[in-house]
Amino acid sequence: MSWLRSKKASVNNLKADESARSKTPTPSNPDGKPQKRTFRSGLLTIRVMGAEGISMPPGVALPASVQSALSSQQAKVAASVSPSSVNQQRLASRSRGSR
Repeated sequence: MSWLRSKKASVNNLKADESARSKTPTPSNPDGKPQKRTFRSGLLTIRVMGAEGISMPPGVALPASVQSALSSQQAKVAASVSPSSVNQQRLASRSRGSR
């Protein structure tokens, strides 16, 4: 079990050794040759499915579009639904359907 006694590769050693990287051909690199890295600009969209207890830092106002979304009827309905009430409804509909 000599592999147990060997030194671990450090992150710095892995970064420095570019020759250890895979040369697997991909559709964007059919020859498998190392390419210069390109940076892209654009818009990253992140969808938050749930959050609790978050707020803006002191002195920072909510954007108008966010404020109007929070005060919409749809937001008020969503805020009134709890995970436990959804779970209770699911359990109730299962028990009705299995009879």
